[in-house]
Amino acid sequence: MFASGRSCGFQMELLRTESLICTLFCSVTKCFQVQSKQFCRRKHDFKRLLGSRLRLLLRVQVLFVEVALISVTPFSHAQAVPAASKVGDLQVGASFNVASPDYGTNTLLGFGFYSTFDFRQHLGVEAEFHQLDDPSSKEGIYERNYEIGPRYFFQFGRLSPYAKFMVGRGVFNFPPDPRHPENGSVANLAYTMWAGGFGADYRVRPSFNVRADYELQQWIGFPPNGLSPRVFSLGVAYHFH
Repeated sequence: MFASGRSCGFQMELLRTESLICTLFCSVTKCFQVQSKQFCRRKHDFKRLLGSRLRLLLRVQVLFVEVALISVTPFSHAQAVPAASKVGDLQVGASFNVASPDYGTNTLLGFGFYSTFDFRQHLGVEAEFHQLDDPSSKEGIYERNYEIGPRYFFQFGRLSPYAKFMVGRGVFNFPPDPRHPENGSVANLAYTMWAGGFGADYRVRPSFNVRADYELQQWIGFPPNGLSPRVFSLGVAYHFH
């Protein structure tokens, strides 16, 4: 009797365990189904988002190609017309200088460098440097110029006459004090200056120009009444073409 009751209780416990296992399995299955549905939904959303991003990227690439084609077309046309695509005309040269310094009676000799860039049919800009020394002086007197300014020119075949207006700085190395010559130069001072000039470039070859140039300078503030040197130059330049 006792054994029969014990067996019945064991069967009841087994049925409860099976029921619990079935309930747990159903819960896990439902949870998995829900998670699977959410995963599928997220996967679908991700595909849709990725598709929209790819379509946007494709549109950007197409737009970039269209812009590139629009940009290349004028460039190709400019290549077909070289004269229209040229930015300007450049030359760089060196010169031999002779100057009346407006200080003392000696003539100054020296060298210089110059460069011109013509960006319009008759209009350009010029930069110059002059180093002018007194060859007969042991006192180290010299005039040094740094100038830049616009120029207006004409073209007559190989000849190109021009006029220019320059501004810049002039450096003057003063002689020693006669009472104490051993002390050397009294001062080396810089002054604001401007200059007007004219000259002509002549094209010997496509890459080779020669020039003659005259310039009248005005140094502002030079004691006692300013300084007015006159500089004549002969130059040779390389022409970029």
